[in-house]
Amino acid sequence: MDSQDTAFKSEPEPSQTSGGLTQLQGTIESTIGNVTGVESWEVAGRERQEAGAQEIEEAQEKARKEARRERVHGKIDSAKGMLLGDRDKQTHGNIQVEKAEWKKAVEGEHQLPDVSAERIDAKIKTAVGIITGDKEKQNKGNRDAEKAEWLHG
Repeated sequence: MDSQDTAFKSEPEPSQTSGGLTQLQGTIESTIGNVTGVESWEVAGRERQEAGAQEIEEAQEKARKEARRERVHGKIDSAKGMLLGDRDKQTHGNIQVEKAEWKKAVEGEHQLPDVSAERIDAKIKTAVGIITGDKEKQNKGNRDAEKAEWLHG
């Protein structure tokens, strides 16, 4: 058996879209069972709804874990860049962190990141430093953002 054969036999990754569709299918199935009085359809529909909800939860947890891992890698890249004076690496790390925070918000928790005013101000300073090429301003913004994150979230 080659790798292509085994690829088709593995379980698909959990997906919020697939889970939502499974939930919807279960709702329809359960409703039909309820309206027609066919208990087996009603029970099967409820089970399908639960399976869909479980898949959504698994997909959200997977997204949160991926976002945490990507965020840590971004923080490491940013710190390396700052310590080595590699502005491109630092900027790349900052962008990785931002992407990870938004990924977690959109795919994992469905809520915007809770950011303090101090952290927003520091992120703006970092962005201005990146845009203007002012390494000192970028570094100060990074340090202030980290400090604000530790103090205020």
